[in-house]
Amino acid sequence: MKKNLYLVVLFFILVLVFGLASCSSTELEKKITNLEQELESKNQAIKELENELKTTKNQLQVANEEIYNAELEAEKEAQEQEEETIEEIEEPAEEEIAEELPEEETTEEEKSYQEVFSFSGTGAKKSEPFTITGDRFKIKYDCRGDLNQAFLYKIEDDLFLELIVNTLEPIEDESIFYGSGEYYIDANMIGSFTMEVYDYK
Repeated sequence: MKKNLYLVVLFFILVLVFGLASCSSTELEKKITNLEQELESKNQAIKELENELKTTKNQLQVANEEIYNAELEAEKEAQEQEEETIEEIEEPAEEEIAEELPEEETTEEEKSYQEVFSFSGTGAKKSEPFTITGDRFKIKYDCRGDLNQAFLYKIEDDLFLELIVNTLEPIEDESIFYGSGEYYIDANMIGSFTMEVYDYK
């Protein structure tokens, strides 16, 4: 009788132990399941954060490109404005120069050789003084003798300045000289001659 009672008690103890073990296992499985769900939820949150970060990086890159393009555009506009300003400054100056140049060219074009003095004779002879106002002049000569010499002198120093002609045969030609002032001609001829002085003015 007592033996059977012990067996019954032992049976109930085993049932209780196995019941508690079963309950502990179920709770553990639930906890594991909950942890797995939380982990999955956190992984999902991490993925969302990574996507947001990627999106933010893309937006930042786009913003940087827009800033760079805006700076290029601003620099281009500033350069165009500077060029326009320079053109506005240069154009009036060029117009002024263009207005002045034709006058200078016209003045230069209007200059020509004009006869201011003539000298002729036979043998050795000095001319009257003549005045040159331009920066150059020419002397035309027509010499018909066998000896034809003529020299150009400047009044202020009375020194020989240039040789006009020196030949032993008749000649007709011209020579150009430079400088303004008062001059005279000293001719030494065997035969007749004629000289004409032309001032460039």
